[in-house]
Amino acid sequence: DFCLSRGLGDVYKRQIFDRDKFDDFLAKMFKTIKKEGVTSLIIDVRGNLGGFPQASAELYHYVTDLPFKTMAISEMKISYQFRQHFSNETPHVNFKMIPFQREGYSIDLHSLFNDKIGTLSREINSNNELAITKNNEFTGDLYLLTDRRSFSAASSFAATFRCYGLGIIIGEPTGGTRTFFGNSIPILLKHSGIILNISTIKNYTTCFSEDENEAIIPDVVAPTSVLDRVNKSDQTLYYTLRLIKKLKSK
Repeated sequence: DFCLSRGLGDVYKRQIFDRDKFDDFLAKMFKTIKKEGVTSLIIDVRGNLGGFPQASAELYHYVTDLPFKTMAISEMKISYQFRQHFSNETPHVNFKMIPFQREGYSIDLHSLFNDKIGTLSREINSNNELAITKNNEFTGDLYLLTDRRSFSAASSFAATFRCYGLGIIIGEPTGGTRTFFGNSIPILLKHSGIILNISTIKNYTTCFSEDENEAIIPDVVAPTSVLDRVNKSDQTLYYTLRLIKKLKSK
């Protein structure tokens, strides 16, 4: 058995997606998994406060040969502050006039600089992923560990995992819900000098329900007690290993 822990966030710095570094990490990891003949893979997103959906997509390409969506819908609020953020960052660029080409997960600059202030730009295809064949793809059993500290990209990872029936989710309901906000920008308050980070994007996870505040519920609830935390005893992982052993013995 093999446990891939916190892979969604560790290779990121704040607001930076290092695709090459993450691709290299995944390639080496799944080469090792293949070499060791692993048939059961545990992905652990407990305590993962989030990161970038791109990481989910890159990882999913190693565990499924099907096309998928990392997000069902993405909504962007057209605001003066968001426009000003880009203008301040690169004042020599006329964002309203530059040609715009989309590469998955990019910001729709055309809508941001041309649509009416206060409106929402809704996208349903920007998070689509075509099937990609990777070297050393994993074809065994998948298990996902979640807890109340799984937020944002970690909870959306769990939603996609559930939506496409990729395996068994074990642990606690996620702290993140069926919808979440992201892509924050810093706003300096004029009088107090306090800097606030304000989200500009609202994402709806795959197979989201009408209840936006609903967590991703595990298939098997295996909560960690206070005593377990004090003794640093990972009963959720131990339970998962026992379950794998039991299922293999059938």
